[in-house]
Amino acid sequence: MSVSINIASSSIFKNNDLSRKNSCLLLAKIAVVVAIALAAILAVVCLMSPISYIVGGTLGIAALAILAVTLVPEIKRAPKNLPQGFLNVVKSTYPDVVYNLLVKEHLTLSEFRAVLNILENTKKSGDLESLLSGLPERLARKILRFGVKNLEQGVQGVELQPLEPFLRKHCPFYMLKTLINMGDENILRSRGCDVKYRGCYWLGAAALCGGDNLLGLFDLRVPNIMKLLDKKDFDVLKQHASSSVSLSWNSQDKNVQEIISKLADKCKGVQLQVTSKNASQGVQCLPLDKEDIGKVLHRLCWVGYSWEQLQLVVDMDKFGYWPWFCFFDGLGRMGKNLCFVVGLLCMEGILDETSAACSPEVLLMTLDEIKKAYAYGQSSSGSGKFGRQTSQVTENMIDYLAMFLSPYLRKAVKSKDISQIIDDFIQKLSNIE
Repeated sequence: MSVSINIASSSIFKNNDLSRKNSCLLLAKIAVVVAIALAAILAVVCLMSPISYIVGGTLGIAALAILAVTLVPEIKRAPKNLPQGFLNVVKSTYPDVVYNLLVKEHLTLSEFRAVLNILENTKKSGDLESLLSGLPERLARKILRFGVKNLEQGVQGVELQPLEPFLRKHCPFYMLKTLINMGDENILRSRGCDVKYRGCYWLGAAALCGGDNLLGLFDLRVPNIMKLLDKKDFDVLKQHASSSVSLSWNSQDKNVQEIISKLADKCKGVQLQVTSKNASQGVQCLPLDKEDIGKVLHRLCWVGYSWEQLQLVVDMDKFGYWPWFCFFDGLGRMGKNLCFVVGLLCMEGILDETSAACSPEVLLMTLDEIKKAYAYGQSSSGSGKFGRQTSQVTENMIDYLAMFLSPYLRKAVKSKDISQIIDDFIQKLSNIE
């Protein structure tokens, strides 16, 4: 028992960076546990049975109870370390010294962000150590322990990539979270949609509100259209979007028709390129003629996407994971998989860095890791483990994330059936005004 206590406590001290006062208090509690455990052993050895078993057992149970009360809160407070898949991408992008700092000192995502900011500021001041006072005490201690000179020398003369574009490029769920957070909450309120459903709204309202046959946001045509549309014309279209979910524009509005006609001409050379590029991935490729371009744009304008949100879609296409998102979103018995999966993650705080429920293992997943999770759910062993059919794409993905990556998500779905959660999402979005 004393060995396990030693391992647990040393792990907490290493990862949690407790203050001196808290450390002394924790050590005192652990010392009490060890003393009780030793007393239990002595009771079993020295006293006659059955008294020895009664006394020893009672002391043993007391020791375990105190241990649980002492260590469990500290374990919960332990920082959430960065997942290895994400760290591997960091290693291939940033200098080795940055990777080593993250791994050896168990930096969190917010600490990683602060380190990159302070290293950028060091270029102006030339003195990293003088800037440590502006950091949280816990992070400053980590950098001092790692070695200020070591860090300075390791990044000298290197242009460090800012963290935000790095996260958007390599972490698809982080990018979707960013798109959701960019959404105007006033639009949700005006539609009678609770803000807690914002993830579902921004990733699925375009499809759910207009009938099950619509692709919604995850449509291969969206980035191709947005690449050719300028902001001025987009603003005009938003102003003329009907308040109805109908996919038609006012046919008498010449400005709208001119913009759509101009786009249709520009898109003529894009059609075959889009189709051939994604046919092997099983992605549905639809026409880019004038009528369909008008429908896609009306759908996006009716939902209320901002120009900035749709530029993120263009970026996702540039980064190479938009086609797979479109493929995944359309799978299964009803599609809208990303709307339901990411909508739930957003609602439960799994993707919110400020939430206690935030799970870096999910937020910072790479595309390969997301594909692996999908493939596991499609395998006989995976779907069998979850007790589902392979066609239940949404449920299998959520089960994978909950079982292997996020205890917080596991707790959330344990109390309510995933199918019920999906039905709730559908009902909420179907009632949008």
